[in-house]
Amino acid sequence: MHSNFEQIQAIKNVFSSDEGKKALEGIRKACSMDNTTFRDNPTLMAFEEGRRSIGLWIHEIVSGDYTVQQESQEQYDPLDIED
Repeated sequence: MHSNFEQIQAIKNVFSSDEGKKALEGIRKACSMDNTTFRDNPTLMAFEEGRRSIGLWIHEIVSGDYTVQQESQEQYDPLDIED
């Protein structure tokens, strides 16, 4: 198993390439990062916000705003999964 630092570095490397930047633009649109996630249906709104949070998380990593130190905070970390 790779450390979270190694996984975060891999994400930075992938999305920093020219092809990765194109893929990141698609993720940005698919995750509604530039739009509201408000819906009348609370279940749908929770789903949309969950999708958006993953897009924002990837963006934080690529932009350098995310640090491994943040992992110690009490927050959901998508890389913290059991194999």
